[in-house]
Amino acid sequence: MSVLADWAKIQPLLNDDEAVGAMDAKVTENKPVKSNFQNHTILIVDDTPANLETLYGYFESLGFEIMMAQNGPAALKRVEYIKPDIILLDVVMPGMDGFETCRQLKADDATKHIPVIFMTALTDTAHKVKGFQAGAADYITKPFQIEEVLARVQTHLALRVLQTQLEQQNVRLQVEIGERQATAAALQQANDELELRVERRTAELAQANASLAAEIMERQKAEQAAMLEERNRLARELHDSVTQLMYSINLFAKAGKDAYRLKNPAQGEKFLTRLEDTARQALKELRLLLFELRPPELEQAGLVGALQLRLDAVEGRAGVKTQLLVHAQTELPQTYEEALYAIAQEALNNALKHANAASVTIQLQTSPAQIKLVITDDGVGFDPQTTPHRGGMGLTTMHERAISLRGALHVHAVPNQGTSIQLTIPAPVAITEDAP
Repeated sequence: MSVLADWAKIQPLLNDDEAVGAMDAKVTENKPVKSNFQNHTILIVDDTPANLETLYGYFESLGFEIMMAQNGPAALKRVEYIKPDIILLDVVMPGMDGFETCRQLKADDATKHIPVIFMTALTDTAHKVKGFQAGAADYITKPFQIEEVLARVQTHLALRVLQTQLEQQNVRLQVEIGERQATAAALQQANDELELRVERRTAELAQANASLAAEIMERQKAEQAAMLEERNRLARELHDSVTQLMYSINLFAKAGKDAYRLKNPAQGEKFLTRLEDTARQALKELRLLLFELRPPELEQAGLVGALQLRLDAVEGRAGVKTQLLVHAQTELPQTYEEALYAIAQEALNNALKHANAASVTIQLQTSPAQIKLVITDDGVGFDPQTTPHRGGMGLTTMHERAISLRGALHVHAVPNQGTSIQLTIPAPVAITEDAP
């Protein structure tokens, strides 16, 4: 088909906007694939049919998709249907000229990025400046050379591709910047929260350290007070017990001496016997005091070792038969061993000083559920209901120690039939599990 035949076919459609829009939309399916421009669409706006014929035939042969208009309003109507990749726009047209048409294209966000190349016979600088101010990308002077038109179209299509790629890269960059800013903000927030947590934890640790230091100081004061009280107790016992016994020994010795001087051997023998018994009791008291004044063995030897050392050092050397029976399944905390040893020591002291026992037995049983400590002697016994608590810390303190371990202390004593002190407490694990 010749160019004139093409023009005869498309001219009636130039004045029918809907027909041209439909034709533009179907260009792709009606045109064969040609050259490297088959993916590009060009809008040609010119009121001169000869120019339209020439440009249409040339660009159609290169594979362009062609859109056409003979005036400004028609061109604006065309771009509502399909957005071309580039526009060839005549400047001098009746009614709306090319400058105004270009201004309206650039004012619309949907078409402002489409490159516009003016075609005009106006070559003075003022008109060129006016065209660039209206938004034109380039100028082609009439009468035009078709090869120049193609070169300029190719150049601006390439620039448009580069511009599009740049815009896409810019969008991706903005997204990446936004993501990085969000990440940085999240990291900063996490860092702020971490610093706040560190500050709070540091304050908590400082407060805990202060509380611990105060507690340690209180314990040291309590230990010092306990040591002072123990020293005072030992001093009182030394004065009240041993001193009295030594005074009695002196009296019995003097009385025995007088009895023999008065030739009364029977009375002298009686005083010597009492002298011997009193001396033996004084020796027991001194050994007990010496043992209590020695450094504690509990921390070094443990509860069982400390009990055995006590029996060997005091009761054994005093001629008292001793027996230590141990059935231990679990280890005990130091606080438990200290409390059990204190109770056992007080019971042994009472048996040695007041019961006149010939034998003493200690039984210690530990299990995951409970701890049982029994101290039994064969001494003179006593009546728990009528006999006052005597010696050392006494039964009252033993009861208090048992209660502090959530246990129970039972005393079984009968006059002239010995005494048995039984302590039963829950094991440390059981206490922990039952604690509120």
